[in-house]
Amino acid sequence: MVRWRCAAALLALPWGLPAFALEPACRVAIEVAPATVWAGEQVQHRVTILRRADVSAVVWIEPPTFPGFRAEALRAENSGPDWIDRKGTRYLRFVERRALFPLRAGELELPSARLSCRAHATQFDPTQDQMLHTQSVTVLARKLPTDDRPPDFHGLVGPIALSRTLDSERVHLGDSVQLRIRLKGRGNLWDARFPAPGAPGFDVFPRAPKIEMRSGSSLEIDRSVRFDLVPRSVGTLSVEAFSLAYFDPASGDYARASVPALDVAVLPARQNTASPTNEDESSPQKQVPLRYTAFALALALGVFWLAARYRMGASRQDPLLPLEHAIRRWETDRDLPAAREIAHTLRSVLEHRKDVPDSARQLTRALERILYGAGAPGLEDEALRRVLRELRERES
Repeated sequence: MVRWRCAAALLALPWGLPAFALEPACRVAIEVAPATVWAGEQVQHRVTILRRADVSAVVWIEPPTFPGFRAEALRAENSGPDWIDRKGTRYLRFVERRALFPLRAGELELPSARLSCRAHATQFDPTQDQMLHTQSVTVLARKLPTDDRPPDFHGLVGPIALSRTLDSERVHLGDSVQLRIRLKGRGNLWDARFPAPGAPGFDVFPRAPKIEMRSGSSLEIDRSVRFDLVPRSVGTLSVEAFSLAYFDPASGDYARASVPALDVAVLPARQNTASPTNEDESSPQKQVPLRYTAFALALALGVFWLAARYRMGASRQDPLLPLEHAIRRWETDRDLPAAREIAHTLRSVLEHRKDVPDSARQLTRALERILYGAGAPGLEDEALRRVLRELRERES
C-alpha cells in the first residue's frame, strides 16, 4: 500500500511543478518619507525595481506622476550593478530617488503607476509579459501657521544657512567691489527673495541669481546672488546688516537668519603715473627690425590658416555623433543621467530639422515622460537605434 502511494505521488509530481515556479520576473515598490511634512519641506521619494536576469525589457506604461509637488531627481545610490537575493532568486535592483516639495497644504496623493516587464519564457514560467501596479501614496502637507508670521516672510522653508561676503574690503573711487549673498539648505530655496542690499553711498547693480542642486542622501540647494557696488565718495562706507525670515520645520515656528554689516574703505581714484618721454622715437632703441615684423606677420597668417582649417573640420563633423555616443552610454549605464544626455542631444539634432521622423517625435515624448515623471528604465535599445538609423538616412 505504501508503494502505491509513493508511485501515485511520483506520477502527480509533474502536475505540481507550477507550485515551484520561479519568483516573479519583476517587483516594484514605492517608499515616501516622511509621510507628514510642512508645505515646502523636502520629502524623499524612492522607487525600487527588481528584475530577474532573464528580463529583457522594463517599460513604464503609466509612469509615476507628482501632482502638487515639485520633483527633483537624486543621484543613484550605487554606481554599478546591484544584485540581491530574494527567496533564492537573484534580482538586479534599480532605485530611482527624487526629492519632492509640496507646493500647497493638504492631503496630496501620488497616483498609482503601471509597469510592464518582459522575460524569456521557460517551462516553469511560460508567462512572458508581467504587468505591475504600484500602490498610491498620500502625503500630508501641513499648512504653515499664521500666528506670529513675520511681515517679510515669503514662504521660505528652512533650516537655512545665510552668508555674505565682499571680494575686497578696499576699493578705489571709480572702481567697484562685489557683494555675494549665499543661501544653503534643504528647503524650497528657489522661493527666496533677495532685495537690493542697503548700501548708502554706493550705486548698486544686481546680477542674475544662480542656483546649484547637489544630490546626495537628500537634495542640498545652494542659491546665491551677486551685486556690484560702485562707491560715490571717498571714506568708510557700510553695507547694512541683512536678514531673511524662514519657517523652521524642526521647531514648528518662524526664525530669522542674519548677517552683520560690512565696512568698505573707499580710497581716492587711481592716478595715471605714466609720464611723457622726450626720447627720439626714431632712435635705434625704438626701431623694430624689418625681419621681426615679417616674422610676426607670417606667424599671424599661420595661426589664421590653422584656425580656418579647424573650423572647416569642425563643420564637417558628423552632427549625429553626440547622439550615437549618448545611446552607447545608455546601453552601458541605463540610468537617469544617460536618459538626460539622450534627450539633450536629440533636442540639439532636431532643433534645425524640418523633416523629423515620426520615430524621433515618439522618442522625444517618451523621454519627456521619463524625465518629468518616471525615470530611466523605459527605453528600448532597438527604438533608439531605429531613430539614429532613420536620421542618418535623411542626412544622406
